[in-house]
Amino acid sequence: MLLLLLFVSSDQHDRVIKAVEYSLSKLKKIWHDVGITDGEPLRERYSRVHEHVDILFSDMIAEETDHKQKLIDSVERHETSVRQLSRELGLLSTVMVCVSALHDFLMFVV
Repeated sequence: MLLLLLFVSSDQHDRVIKAVEYSLSKLKKIWHDVGITDGEPLRERYSRVHEHVDILFSDMIAEETDHKQKLIDSVERHETSVRQLSRELGLLSTVMVCVSALHDFLMFVV
């Protein structure tokens, strides 16, 4: 989570927090309106909210992990193609320095 916060502006982070707080307040009002104000029924409702949020984040993390791996695989495939073309064109040393620097940069970013 800390790593995510390094790359997300505080405005974006605040918007996510506010959306969660807003939704929770709406749920709490509904629960209050139907008489669920404390005890086991309220704990069960909060537990369900937690389960739903956990599933949502787990799914999103899996999707983003898959996307990241696809990007890495694509970079590696293109790197291989560039090496092969460079050898064929006799530009191996010049291109390889550029490809290596680009690869290092992309691995840092991704």
